[in-house]
Amino acid sequence: MKIADRIQNIEKYIYCIVFFVGICILAFFTTKPAIKRIEHLKVFNKVQNTHAENDIGKNVDNSIEKSFYKRQKWFETYASVNHLIGKKEIDGFSYALDKNGALHPLNFWVNVESHNYRRYAQQVLTLKNNVKKSGGKLVLMGIPNKYNESWTNGYQGMPYNDYNKQLDELFLWSRRYGIDYIDFRDTLKNSGMNMNKMFYKTDEYWTGTAAFTSFKELVAHLNLKYNAKLDSNKYYRNFDNYEVKSHKNVLLGSYGRKTGKSMVPSGLDSFETIMPKFAGNITFNGKTGNYKDTVLDEGKLTYDSPYESNLFGYYMSGIKATETIVNNNNPKGPKVLWIRDPAASPLIVDTIPLFSKIDCVWGKYATDSYIKNVLKEKKYDYVFISYETVNLVPKFFQFYKNDHPKKDTVNKAHSKKK
Repeated sequence: MKIADRIQNIEKYIYCIVFFVGICILAFFTTKPAIKRIEHLKVFNKVQNTHAENDIGKNVDNSIEKSFYKRQKWFETYASVNHLIGKKEIDGFSYALDKNGALHPLNFWVNVESHNYRRYAQQVLTLKNNVKKSGGKLVLMGIPNKYNESWTNGYQGMPYNDYNKQLDELFLWSRRYGIDYIDFRDTLKNSGMNMNKMFYKTDEYWTGTAAFTSFKELVAHLNLKYNAKLDSNKYYRNFDNYEVKSHKNVLLGSYGRKTGKSMVPSGLDSFETIMPKFAGNITFNGKTGNYKDTVLDEGKLTYDSPYESNLFGYYMSGIKATETIVNNNNPKGPKVLWIRDPAASPLIVDTIPLFSKIDCVWGKYATDSYIKNVLKEKKYDYVFISYETVNLVPKFFQFYKNDHPKKDTVNKAHSKKK
C-alpha cells in the first residue's frame, strides 16, 4: 500500500473517532437539560390540572424537539461521514444511491410485500360495473415507481425496492377482467427523457414534466378509446402555453431528509413548477380565482429549512381526504371522480381545463361506504384511479372489498382474452 493511501486511511479513522466522540458530547449536553425540563413540565401540569395527560405529552415533545442542539447540522455531519468513506448506502441499508446519484429505499432482508392483486382487480371491476350503470367510464392508471430497470442505473447487489412486478400483476388481472388502464411507465420510457428529468434525486415523486407528459397520454387515450373530444386543438397539451420554472437547489425530499443532503453528491434538488399562461376561473378549497389563487400555491416555495419544507404542496396545497375542483370556465364539461394518492396532484391540475368538476378522494379514505354513497348521489362521466406502485396495498383498495362481481361478468372477461 502506498504511503499516500495509508495517510488517507488514517485520516478517515481519525474523522470517525472525532465524530463518535462528538456524538457522546452532544448526547451529554442535550439529554441532561431535556430531562430537567420534562420533570419541570410534569410538576407544572399537575398544578395546572387541566388536560394534564395531553399537555404533558405535547410539552415533552416540544421540549425534546427544541433541546436537540443544531440537530440538522449534526444529521448532515453523519451523512457527510458516510459520503467521505465512500458508502453508497446508509442507515443499515435503508437507503442507497444509484450511479446517477439518486436515492432509493432498500429492502435488504425480504422481498417487496405482495398482495392479492386479483382481488384488487375484482374490486375495480365491480366499481367499473357500477359506474357503467350511469353511463360513466373507468380508467385505472399506474404512476411509475422511481426505480425501474429501464431508466435506473443501480449498483450491482443493491436490493433497491422494485414494485414494478406488483403493478404488472395488477395490470395482468385488469386485462383479464376487461378493465381499461394506462401504464404511464411506458409513457415515460417512450418520452425520451432521462431519469433526472422524470424524478427528483432526493424524493420518490415524479416531476411536473413527467406528470404533464402523462397528462398528454391520458387525453390521447380518452379521445381514442371513448371519442371524448377533449382538447381538440391540442392547446392545453402544448407546453409553450405554460411557464416552466426550475427553482435551483431548494428541494430536500423525503428520502434526503432521512439520509441527509450531504449523502447526495449533487445536494439539494431543483424543484420544477409549471404555471399555465392562460387564465383560469377555478373554485377550490373555498377560493375562486386564477390558478395561482387556488390550485397552485406559490407560498409553499418559501421555507425556513429544507427539512421542514413542503414544496410538493405547490400543487393543490398538498392533499386532503376529499377535495373538489370546479372549473367555472367549462360548466358543461365532463365530471370526474378521481381516486388518488399525493403523486397525482400535478396530473390532476393539468386536466382542470378539460373538465367541469373533479371530485378527489385520497385512496385510503375511499372506503366502501364512501364510494357507494358518492355514486348514489352523483353521476360521473369518468372515474379515474391513479396510484404510485408503492400504494398498491390493502388500505388503498377498501371499496367493494366484500362485494364479488357477478360470475357471468368475470367469465365474459376471461372469454374475451382467450
